[in-house]
Amino acid sequence: MKALLLYNPVSGHHRIKKKIDYISSYLNDTYDVLDVKESNSKEDFISILKDNIDNYDDYIIAGGDGSINMAVNVVASFPHRPNLAFLPFGTLNGGVRNLECPSSIKGALKAIKNHHVKEVDIVKVNDSKYFTYCATIGAYSDIPVLAKNKKKQLLGRFAYYFMAIPLLFKKVRVSGYITYMKNKIYFDTPFIVILNGKKMGGFKINKKSMINDGKIELMYGTNGIFNSLPQYFVNKGKITILKGDEFDIEVKTNLHWNIDGEETEFQNINIKVLHNFLKIISF
Repeated sequence: MKALLLYNPVSGHHRIKKKIDYISSYLNDTYDVLDVKESNSKEDFISILKDNIDNYDDYIIAGGDGSINMAVNVVASFPHRPNLAFLPFGTLNGGVRNLECPSSIKGALKAIKNHHVKEVDIVKVNDSKYFTYCATIGAYSDIPVLAKNKKKQLLGRFAYYFMAIPLLFKKVRVSGYITYMKNKIYFDTPFIVILNGKKMGGFKINKKSMINDGKIELMYGTNGIFNSLPQYFVNKGKITILKGDEFDIEVKTNLHWNIDGEETEFQNINIKVLHNFLKIISF
């Protein structure tokens, strides 16, 4: 087997560079060929993956949620898709947690050694982008973007929580229509969450979700205090949950979607579940 280990040197507060020799040494006897490459930029990261798509059996991605999102978007766009393994160097590592992959470097390395491959769903957005675990719009959606790298280096995951505090008191509304199973549903809510997984922001709010059932959950609350956030924890009866494999969402408010923590230009979206589309190396 041949593998490419690609890493983003700024992930994990620059810890990757200190560990890359250990990682490559640990995995060296797992593969006939193990090539290690460092990306110099987002564009370089994407280019390396695209240019080598037919050359490797496995892509091993060392980085945070942004690196995972880029890798999934590249691999998903090709007919030949290498297995994906993730070495989590992010702050929250929401991507690997929702994909039910090891959330520690030690666990991830052991999983790669054992090489257990499983199929998981991903979600296609407007026939142009993909996400593994979440899409959000409205209140709190911009937190991953606003929590800049310097704050994350100083505060870790608490950077996200501190960013959320002032947003509790900033009234936000997003309204529009959801087309779901031939029904058109009007919504007016502080924010919408679409999840392919159990967790959001480190909290388990979608306990019954599965990552390979061919379905995703779309959730939104009523207009309550703190932009309806408490409803997800103490008053779930006020949360509307729609489960399906395709949604059309027309947003009337001038807001844009955030996908797996990354900003998009999308206001209106069509989303489709791609069942067991991606092969990942996990437990």
